[in-house]
Amino acid sequence: MIWTSQSTGLKHIAPVTHRLIVINVVVLVLMWLSGVDPMQVFGALGLVPSRLVVDGGIFAALTVGTSMFLHAGLWHLLANMVFLYFFGRMVEPMIGSRHFAWLYGLAGVGAAAFQVGADPLSMIPMVGASGAVSGVLGAAVFLRPRQKVLMISPLTLFIPVRLSIWMFGLIWVVLQGIGALGIDWMGSDVAFLAHLGGFLVGLVVCLVMRRPFRNRRDTSRTGPAPNAQYRTFIVTDAQGHSYEFHDEKPSAPDGA
Repeated sequence: MIWTSQSTGLKHIAPVTHRLIVINVVVLVLMWLSGVDPMQVFGALGLVPSRLVVDGGIFAALTVGTSMFLHAGLWHLLANMVFLYFFGRMVEPMIGSRHFAWLYGLAGVGAAAFQVGADPLSMIPMVGASGAVSGVLGAAVFLRPRQKVLMISPLTLFIPVRLSIWMFGLIWVVLQGIGALGIDWMGSDVAFLAHLGGFLVGLVVCLVMRRPFRNRRDTSRTGPAPNAQYRTFIVTDAQGHSYEFHDEKPSAPDGA
């Protein structure tokens, strides 16, 4: 028997997710190091609905993208990146990195459209990756509804509760809807409609692309045909590390 193991982290199983997390962290660190007032940065590069609707122009349109990489502090960044890490490493290997990048970007644009449509004359900058990350959650609900996750929140008194992703998504959507109705249960200015818009885009993208996504899942589940010399077993643990085990086949006896 020949046994080897190879640990594969987020950078290899979900490269786009890994890069997005790195970029978001770097942007926040650069903001801190620059010493510039964050509100000036948000005013210049954040998505301001009135500037987009009334003024228009290429620069205003570009802020739809730049706003997705700005965060109003460490906890804002941490919350979004935790969601992106767990659901990104689940969705990206299933649909492919190129499709995942498109899904993430379209969800961010959809989130912006919902928020701007709700209050087109608002002067408040919208920043954060939560709209795009909500699209990743929507994709996870569509692609892996029965996958189990642990939910830890004030709703559960910080006691871990095991839920299927579709149930987690349902609870999350209800909470966003409550916030969108004006009951600010998070105690801060949160773009609840942007979250719902991103989530909806994630679902729609998966619905439209369900056939190629299903074909990709079937291919990845089947895997390449083993060669004549070795059988290969690949196991992925809960931390997203993949281990390859190669079992040497016995050689056929020489002919008499």
